[in-house]
Amino acid sequence: HSPDTNAIPDTFELTLAEGHALGAPELLFKTITEEEVEALRVRFGGTQEEAAQGSAAAAPPSALDLPFPAELRVGAVVSVEAHPESADRLWVLQVDLGGDAGAGRRQVVAGIREFYPDPAGLVGRKVVVACNLKAVSLKGVESQGMVLAASKKEAFGLLRAPDAAEPGALVLAGDLRNPGQEPGGTGGSYPTLELKEFQKVALTVGAGLRAFFKKSNGLHVGGEPVVAENVPEGAKIK
Repeated sequence: HSPDTNAIPDTFELTLAEGHALGAPELLFKTITEEEVEALRVRFGGTQEEAAQGSAAAAPPSALDLPFPAELRVGAVVSVEAHPESADRLWVLQVDLGGDAGAGRRQVVAGIREFYPDPAGLVGRKVVVACNLKAVSLKGVESQGMVLAASKKEAFGLLRAPDAAEPGALVLAGDLRNPGQEPGGTGGSYPTLELKEFQKVALTVGAGLRAFFKKSNGLHVGGEPVVAENVPEGAKIK
């Protein structure tokens, strides 16, 4: 800049003397071969296969990667009460899921009152309960699962477990088995699912009102089908 100002001028003048000899030009960059690229990759970051394996190892497995990620069990409705804050829409159900001395009993808040207004018609019913959902508070009342139902447009109906099924019996999807559920296995375990994860489990109603997973794996308990009621084929289960 000039002595009188700190401003940077728009142009500059070279101070080389006339006749100054310039050095030989050199390349700033050069093209490298594939062999050199691979050598640098191995030296500083491993091979592409190792990098891919490392990425796979770093990414935690998704709960939805299981063959059938939803833990569905047969539940018997023991009691039905109106929700204290939403008596027109919600029932608070006590559901028996097996076990001694009521150890398998859960409280489930269900938004089914519009379609099932008579509590006496629900007591004793065999329903299907999603048991590996994260417990949530619905208008101040804890819900420890979800009673599954199907809907399409204005039609709505609960899933019905086989009459002979025992409370707590596992609902399977076709021949799909999670790790540990094979013959001789320990029974396996299910991850806890957020509601938004459970909503990605593709459950629908197919022919004969039978419930299906991914349209081809029929839900069943010991070979006996799980079916929906009061809905047409193609209804979504949630």
